[in-house]
Amino acid sequence: MNAVTNTGAKVTILDTDFVGQMMMPWVKRENRLRLESANGSLLKRSGTVQVKQVQLKVLDARSAKQKVLDLVTEVVCLVPGCPLILGFD
Repeated sequence: MNAVTNTGAKVTILDTDFVGQMMMPWVKRENRLRLESANGSLLKRSGTVQVKQVQLKVLDARSAKQKVLDLVTEVVCLVPGCPLILGFD
């Protein structure tokens, strides 16, 4: 999978189509969250649902041990070919 990293994003984002294809569990937000791109425009289909109960397995570069991260991500309509933006949330 390709991911956009080191973007300065404040939250981690998954693409709406990718969430559906992977059948990831999601929950609907009670109140919509306004998510904007770097230029201030509203991200398409943003702030209405979150993906929860998903784990990301990564290899720690220092220890060479596998770590498991519990993800809570926002869901928006991203550009084709990049289903994930890693944020520092």
